Amino acid sequence: EASRLEVYPNPANQWVAIDWLGAGEMTSLKVYNSLGVIVHQHETFDNAKNLRIDVSTWSKGMYYIEIHSTDDDRMRKPLIIQ
Repeated sequence: EASRLEVYPNPANQWVAIDWLGAGEMTSLKVYNSLGVIVHQHETFDNAKNLRIDVSTWSKGMYYIEIHSTDDDRMRKPLIIQ
């Protein structure tokens, strides 16, 4: 089964939910702004497959969410904050 990363709502302005639908467990989550600067990161998951991030204070624009997992998957998804 192919791994999948779901990010919603997208565009977002208050919060964003991230669901990891993969065989392995998430080992890191990083959010980059359009300049490639990390604006948020999360590295403690306790076997969680989903997260909710408060984005209400983030500047409007394009971001990229990147997930790494225990089975060496790496996925990246765009996120728009409006």
